[in-house]
Amino acid sequence: MGHEELLDFCQRHKRLFCYGAGKYAMTVREFLFEQKIELERFIVSTSREQNNIFMGLPVNGVADVLPVENDVGIIIGVGESKHDEIKDTLHQYGVMDYFAVDKNCFMDIDSHTEYDKQWTDHDKKVCVLLYHRVCDLPLDIWGLAIKPEVFERHIRFYKENYNILRFDEDWSNVQEPSLVITFDDGYADNLHYALPILEKYQVPATIFVSSGNIGTDKEFWWDELERIIFYNEKNEYYFRPNDKIFSLSTYEEKKEACQRVRLFLKKLLPKEREDFLKGMVSELDADRLSRSINRTMNEKELRIMASSPYITIGGHTVTHNMLSAESKEQQEWEIITSKKRIEEIIDNEITVFSYPFGRDDDINEHSFEAVKKAGYKRAATTSVGVAGKGKEPYKIPRNSMPFYQNNRDLKKQLSVIYTLL
Repeated sequence: MGHEELLDFCQRHKRLFCYGAGKYAMTVREFLFEQKIELERFIVSTSREQNNIFMGLPVNGVADVLPVENDVGIIIGVGESKHDEIKDTLHQYGVMDYFAVDKNCFMDIDSHTEYDKQWTDHDKKVCVLLYHRVCDLPLDIWGLAIKPEVFERHIRFYKENYNILRFDEDWSNVQEPSLVITFDDGYADNLHYALPILEKYQVPATIFVSSGNIGTDKEFWWDELERIIFYNEKNEYYFRPNDKIFSLSTYEEKKEACQRVRLFLKKLLPKEREDFLKGMVSELDADRLSRSINRTMNEKELRIMASSPYITIGGHTVTHNMLSAESKEQQEWEIITSKKRIEEIIDNEITVFSYPFGRDDDINEHSFEAVKKAGYKRAATTSVGVAGKGKEPYKIPRNSMPFYQNNRDLKKQLSVIYTLL
C-alpha cells in the first residue's frame, strides 16, 4: 500500500483521526494537509491533558474518544512494531475500519510530501543550527564538511523562508519560527568559504573557536587520527586498549578503526591523547605532516572573521577535550584560558560559548559552573531541540544540518525539529 490507498481510505470517510503523535503521524498530517484533507484529531494510548496540541490539532487519549461513529476513519500512524497492539486496542472498542501505515507506505507518503507547512504548537521558536566546515574535502570520514555550493543553497533557503537571529541577541520576544546559524571549532575554511556566502546574503552566524591550535599548523586530534589511520605503511593496527587487531586494507576498515579508536581517545586527557597518537604514528610509520586543509584560523584570519558585521565569535575551550573527563579545575582552565586568548586576539569581549562534543555525557555541572564563572552569558550544547523563553541559557540545543542537499530535505528536517523535538 502507498499514498494512493491512503487517499482512497480518506475519501470514504467524513471524519479522520490519526492514531499516533510521532514521526509517522507527522508525515501523515503533512501529506493530508497538502492534499487538502483535514484530520480532526490525533489519538494516543494514554490520556492527555486538555489543550494538548500537536500540529494544530487536539491530542486525546484513546479512552476519551472511542468508540466512534461509523463515519470515522482511523489512520494508524506509528511504526509497525506497535501495529498489533494498537489494532487490539481498536478491536476492543469495536473499531474494525482502519488504515495502518507500514514502513513502505510511510516511505511512499514521505516521497509525495513537500513539507511546506511549518507547525509550531509551543512557545519554542528559536532553532539553532550547527555546522563545522564549508569546503570540498578529499577525505571526510567524520562528516563535518558541507560543500560551498550546498551551503549556499542552505543559506539562500534560510534567508528566503525564516527570520534569522544572532546567537548572542535577546530571543525573549521572538514570535515566529527563527533560525540561528553556528559553527564549531574555528577551521580556516569558515573564513575562506563560509564567510563570503554569509556576507553575500547578509546572514549572521556565530563561530565557536577552540583556541589551542591558533597560530600553529596542527590538526585537531580527530583529524590527526584520520591521517594516521589512512596514510600509513601498515595493513593492520593492534589496538592494545581493546586487545583488537584492525585490518587497514580498505576504506571501510580504516573508517571503522578511526571510529573505534576515537571513542577511546575522546575520554582521555589532552596529554594522554597526544602521547597515544605519537605512539600510533611510530607504530604505523604514518605520515607526520599535518594537512593544511584541516588547520584552524590563525590570529590574522580570526581578526578578519571577527571584523565582519555578520559574525559573532564565541569560545570552545583550548584543547577541545570532553569536559566531563576533566576535573573542575581543568575545566575552568580550558574555558577561562581560551576566552582570554581569543579576546586578546580580536580585542573584544566574547560572551557566548559551545561545549566540545556537547552531548549530555560530555558535560557536567562543573562545566556549567565554569562557563558562568568565565562570564559567558549563553552556551550551546549539541542536544537536538528548539529553544524557547524558558530554556536554560547554558543548555541551548542545536541541530546539525550539513547532510541535506536540497530545499525539500531542509524543510522536512526543520519540520521534524519544530514538531517533534
